[in-house]
Amino acid sequence: MKLQILNSSGRIGVAMCFTSLLSPCLTAEELQHRSRPTAALLERQLPIGHLGEPLGVLVEVQGFYEVKLDPPGRVSKISPPTMLHIETVNGRKLRNATAFTFAKDSLYRAVKPSDGEKFRLLGYETGFFTGLVEGTADLEVVAARPARGDFRYQRRFVVMKDVLKNISERDAIRLR
Repeated sequence: MKLQILNSSGRIGVAMCFTSLLSPCLTAEELQHRSRPTAALLERQLPIGHLGEPLGVLVEVQGFYEVKLDPPGRVSKISPPTMLHIETVNGRKLRNATAFTFAKDSLYRAVKPSDGEKFRLLGYETGFFTGLVEGTADLEVVAARPARGDFRYQRRFVVMKDVLKNISERDAIRLR
């Protein structure tokens, strides 16, 4: 293997070239593109999430709630988020606590978290892509959609059960 200087237009850039006739030279742009995960790879193997476990795997987490309130004198239509500060995953202490927004669903209403309260929850990490795709801001089709920033991955922790309060998602639905 040798290091060669070129780029896609033949100008100066860095690329790795293998001395074998079977392996072509790769430009810097091609090397960067190849280092990205592909959709096909994500379909075959789930990525490791922020909690150090594969996405979609049931885990037990421990930590504390941060219940944010509207500033005094301000009432908004959308209440500020309640955060899950996760410190431990399956008994393993995280180097740094990781925060997720606690979705205000039926389980949230049943649990009724308070600020600073400790939790022990069963759930899983997942995520989705959201935001406007580059170059579509001026299209009429997109004008009706809310502009929520650039296209990005949004992580999420789905709570299935509050172990300390012994309330599951099924219990919460029945309590409605």
